[in-house]
Amino acid sequence: MGTHARRIIVLGALALSILLPVACAEPGRKTPAQVQEWHDMDVMFVFPSMVLPGSRLWIEGGPFPDESFGPTEVVLEGTFHHDDGFVHVFESLPAVRTRADRVYVDLSEAVFTRICGGALREGQLLVNVWVRSTSLYSGKAYTSSALPADLTTGLAIGPVLTSIQLDPFVYLEGRLAFSGQNLLLSTDEGESVAVIEGCLLPEGSTGSCETDGVPIGPVELPLTDLDPRTRDGGTVVLPSHVFGVHPASFAGTIRLRNRQVSGGAGDSPALDLNVELLEVELTQVSTSSTSLGGFVDIHGHAFVPAAAGCSTDLTLQGTWTPDGGAAQVIDMSWIPEVESGDLARHVLDEQSDLGEFLDLRTARGLLDVDLSARVCCGAECEESNTIPLQLEVLPVLQKVFLSYQDSYASALAQWGLTGVDAAIRDRALEVIRGLYAGIHLELDEDEITDYKLFSRVEIHGFDPNGFGLLGYDNSTGKDVGNQRLHDVLGGRNAVTQEDGYPGYGGVFLHSFFGLSQNPPTGVTTMEIADPLFDRIFDPFRPDRRGTPVNAQEAASFTPVSYGPGCATVGSNRLERVACAVYALGTLLGTTLAHEIGHSIGLAQPYVEGSYHNPGDVPLRLMDAGNARPFSERAGISTGFEAFCTEDFLYLRAVLPHPTIEGTPSGRPGCGQE
Repeated sequence: MGTHARRIIVLGALALSILLPVACAEPGRKTPAQVQEWHDMDVMFVFPSMVLPGSRLWIEGGPFPDESFGPTEVVLEGTFHHDDGFVHVFESLPAVRTRADRVYVDLSEAVFTRICGGALREGQLLVNVWVRSTSLYSGKAYTSSALPADLTTGLAIGPVLTSIQLDPFVYLEGRLAFSGQNLLLSTDEGESVAVIEGCLLPEGSTGSCETDGVPIGPVELPLTDLDPRTRDGGTVVLPSHVFGVHPASFAGTIRLRNRQVSGGAGDSPALDLNVELLEVELTQVSTSSTSLGGFVDIHGHAFVPAAAGCSTDLTLQGTWTPDGGAAQVIDMSWIPEVESGDLARHVLDEQSDLGEFLDLRTARGLLDVDLSARVCCGAECEESNTIPLQLEVLPVLQKVFLSYQDSYASALAQWGLTGVDAAIRDRALEVIRGLYAGIHLELDEDEITDYKLFSRVEIHGFDPNGFGLLGYDNSTGKDVGNQRLHDVLGGRNAVTQEDGYPGYGGVFLHSFFGLSQNPPTGVTTMEIADPLFDRIFDPFRPDRRGTPVNAQEAASFTPVSYGPGCATVGSNRLERVACAVYALGTLLGTTLAHEIGHSIGLAQPYVEGSYHNPGDVPLRLMDAGNARPFSERAGISTGFEAFCTEDFLYLRAVLPHPTIEGTPSGRPGCGQE
């Protein structure tokens, strides 16, 4: 049997049933007309105003749903005017959503040709632009407002360079600002570059550029910070692999060049360029504490990326003092990840010098050192100044990113609980934090940027595996000891599919309807379905003639303080809202906590192929699916689910919280009882 067989919360009594497909969602056949799965969308801006073959056309506004909700298109409807007349335009183009307020479409040469009436030509495109997203669940299309756009089509543009920054001092690997126009924005259009040539005179030289200088270029350098709205910009990085690592003066010229995919290149007139290039410098360390897998952020100037024979390394000299212990001398090097000339990030990992000196899974103490940087290109090196670094090192921390996908929002509409989404999420966080009390685990609903090693759990609406799973850890293999720290419970894992198990992981809100004795069409009733589920949620479900929670109710209800009271909730509307929030938030929280437990190595961590506690014991979080009835999952029974004693002790061993002990007492046992 494969390694994933029992990490699934299933809809049947037997583990063998997890691979038997149930009736899965058929688009367009389930959602009542009154269900609003997505928000009103607006189109506020369309840019750039000049489009070429291969241009990327951006649409800004929103909120636009992600791909989990369903496909998104951009529609252009209007006319294209050219020297010989005009043609009608109607294009529905597949869009890529990059964030909630932006999508784009690529105007390939074929699309551009269609828009222009069957030929590549210049003209004026007068169109209404709108965005349409179609729900994968219901098949219903949601359409934004339309925005009139006046776009110019061109076949070639020449760059314009009007000025360069007045400040002559620029750090190596720093950005030189300029004012330019008519720049190429996407690789399918082509590329705009800066062409620099001249003479480099080392600092302190008394001779002329002709006698003591180093000729530079002409060299082409990529442009950065271009404005996609106007084709204006921008900046150009002055790299050390071209200009060296030592301070110097540069005198020469700069011009802009457009090299289009369609062929040919055009240059702007050149401007004089005279700059003083400054060497590597450290300014501060902004990280005060971290742990295994965390970033230490070092700020400064002229950090050199590891490429083209160049490198940056850091030297640490000082002491390491473990909590309760004596100081120990430290003299070591770090090789950071250079994000830019101004930021170097070092990851605490077990293969680095510090990881060889300390057990980063258990160590706690203070690193107090002098920090300096050394940058090299080839045989030429430059040393920085020295700054202090005081870093508190903590025991290993498991960071978890809870990533709510937009199909979750679509599914929540089927519950009639869109208005209390934030309250449901807050309750889920409260539940997970309570279950992991004493364990060094931290949850975040925003992208995690301070750690390189973190886990990601996706919360979807519908199970894309088609099995109606409540949740599934699709990471590869059982991670005993939580060695990885960076599992992804979401997306598609081809390895698990090769084993014959579901490939898509995460938690699936719509499948929770399997706990209902009257689930929506396409959801199979679970053996542990409970009429209490329907008493709590039917008053809000559109498919049960319920009335969704409105904004006033969402702002007025008092959160539940005693879960078992929801077993006898009466007809008071606000009390019903409070119990629905409590029950669904707790269901979501216990399901997430269960799946996170799997990714850390539970249950029965040292028993190969076992992923749940044996038998059926009340209130054990890591029991198999049908051993956990609705009232336990939703926190409505007397008592609350918890990790069993041995599971909790395992978690404390692999993720000990530095300040909160937690307690193994009062927990159910982990054996067959």
